[in-house]
Amino acid sequence: PEEISPAPSGDLSSTNNWLQYIIIEDETGTTLDLIPEFNPTIDQVYYTSVAPTNLTVNVAAVPISPRAIVRVGTYTAKTKDDEVVHNAIAATRYGDNYITIEVEAENGDIQTYTVVITRPRE
Repeated sequence: PEEISPAPSGDLSSTNNWLQYIIIEDETGTTLDLIPEFNPTIDQVYYTSVAPTNLTVNVAAVPISPRAIVRVGTYTAKTKDDEVVHNAIAATRYGDNYITIEVEAENGDIQTYTVVITRPRE
């Protein structure tokens, strides 16, 4: 072109606060099915269950934007290099266990995902 285009101005922070996926594994490493099937664009609660003897689960969450911050409960991890899988271990008590996953976009917008894990009594 004859003229150079000006550089964009204003806030160029990413607004993407969605997850690519959530994976929940029981103590044996078995991936638990989420009901309904995970959809990052729908604000809904997901459900799954573990065996009565299962004491913990591993929660893996990957944001779409590598510049997002992911929080599972009180644990926070910043993503780097498009490779980060955020992992957290959560204890399971008898009954319903609520796990909140927050994804904060670079511009500060927050998307919250909730997973309810039911651990029945034996």
